[in-house]
Amino acid sequence: MRARDARQLFTVGSVKNSLERGKTLYEALRRRETLGDLHRDIKIYGKGEVMSIRKEDILGFDQAKIEITLENNREINIIARNEYITILSSDNETLVSAPYIINLIPSEGPPIQSHLLNEGDKVTLIITKPLAMILYEEKVRQWVEKWQQYFTQEKEKSTWPYPYEFKDFKF
Repeated sequence: MRARDARQLFTVGSVKNSLERGKTLYEALRRRETLGDLHRDIKIYGKGEVMSIRKEDILGFDQAKIEITLENNREINIIARNEYITILSSDNETLVSAPYIINLIPSEGPPIQSHLLNEGDKVTLIITKPLAMILYEEKVRQWVEKWQQYFTQEKEKSTWPYPYEFKDFKF
């Protein structure tokens, strides 16, 4: 898959989708008792503070590397590249990756996209399964395979500067 094809496939409406997804998750967390079965697919990973944020523009992607220190003093890095987001521990071990949805919700106010955060912002880090992952397992598996192929190629071309692998997050 060429980079242009991947970009077109995975970024169509990404800003709008991210904001809508964030708003939905924000509302769901405020009324957790009404979530039913979906409740088990939302996990609050921790609360912390944004220590630094570095933004880059690579091949039309919005990419940000965000360092967060959680309340338990654990330092983690978040690599956000449009809809693809990975959480890395401070020793570059991959903790969570696509297709799980990772949201940073500011302590004050509704969710915003990660690249709009500022240093010093207090955030809640939330990991959730996309609804599609619950309803359409086969399509999600195909989606993950496409991402694996794309980023393997990017890694071989050395345009993806961070460690990369898919992990299954245990809820």
